[in-house]
Amino acid sequence: MTVEHCKHNAHRVCPECWPAHINRKVTEQLRTFEPVEPDPGWIDRARCSEVDPEIWHAEGYTQARRICWTCPVRLDCLSAALLRDERHGVWGGASPAQRADSAFNQERVPVPLAA
Repeated sequence: MTVEHCKHNAHRVCPECWPAHINRKVTEQLRTFEPVEPDPGWIDRARCSEVDPEIWHAEGYTQARRICWTCPVRLDCLSAALLRDERHGVWGGASPAQRADSAFNQERVPVPLAA
């Protein structure tokens, strides 16, 4: 992965610019991401199991995304969320809106919600 620079730091993305940087990266990835059935044991290796579950639903998702971005099973998690049509919280570094707008979900036929 190439290092991107921000307006504040010539060497790395600074903490102030980091959320926007990750948001762009995840959005770019979702344009072409094709989910595959995740490895059955992925959830046991997920970094999210080590933190307070409330951060996955916190406004802005910044703390959750920081954890996701360094997680060794991030793409398994993202695949699982897309295949299960998860509509809440951060999964694989992607917000609910990003997952809904992904190329994968745009090609799907919507399933009506039960009344």
